[in-house]
Amino acid sequence: MEISTKKSRKKYIISFLILLILIGVTFYILFKEYSIKDVKNAFSLINPNYIYYSIMMLLVYLFFEALSMKALLNKLGHKTSILSNIKYASVDVYFSAITPSALGGQPMVAYYMEKDKIPVSESSVVLLLNSIIFRIVLMVYGFIAIIISGFYLDTPVKIILFTIGLSLNVVFISIFLMALISRKLLLKIGKSIIRFLHKIKILKKDISIYNDKLESSIVKYKEAFLYLQKDIFLLIRIFTYNFIQRGAMFLIPYLVYLSFGFTTESFITLMTIKY
Repeated sequence: MEISTKKSRKKYIISFLILLILIGVTFYILFKEYSIKDVKNAFSLINPNYIYYSIMMLLVYLFFEALSMKALLNKLGHKTSILSNIKYASVDVYFSAITPSALGGQPMVAYYMEKDKIPVSESSVVLLLNSIIFRIVLMVYGFIAIIISGFYLDTPVKIILFTIGLSLNVVFISIFLMALISRKLLLKIGKSIIRFLHKIKILKKDISIYNDKLESSIVKYKEAFLYLQKDIFLLIRIFTYNFIQRGAMFLIPYLVYLSFGFTTESFITLMTIKY
């Protein structure tokens, strides 16, 4: 028990030190370009009401992401509370924010879910399915923005950039769907990762042990996905939650923009830029 407590303390200390380093780097970059006086002057221009609204939108974002995960987990038989799912959503936002290309969010959510006795095979399906719907929602918002403010794509460069962004979303969705549907693809990718980790001595047991565990997890993973995809009403709910969630996130930069007293650009224009 004492050893476990020491390990836990060590993890917290390391996490805290990493956080301090990140804060330090952020302030270094900020004050390298701007003086404290410049930052103070910028803050003096802000209308705090819009910042409060932005914080509210962040809470809306977390709440609806939590609802999405809760609905999917409940369907798989894990009766989780809304508070637990808000914790998962917060972990996702935090680790996505501090890791390159936002890659750290979902693995950490899976880790915290596993600590709450939710198997990785099932949490992976929940997170992956939610990601697919999230990206579909993103594409829907993109099309809405373009339809409403088609004038924004007024140069070849903008059209090319929009097309690239849209294409990347389609590619990501296709990859995610293949990962959910294709057992062979999952096995191939998983075994390649295991071989690599075994080669660099991170995995030290016999490689067949890890391969057996992988195959067992993939079977459960596939079963969970097939079970979820049958419930069309559940998927519509998840789409709705994600639509509201993404809308809240799009509102945050617009509210910050308004807080400085700017009114030239519309919400749709800024949403199109963010997309």
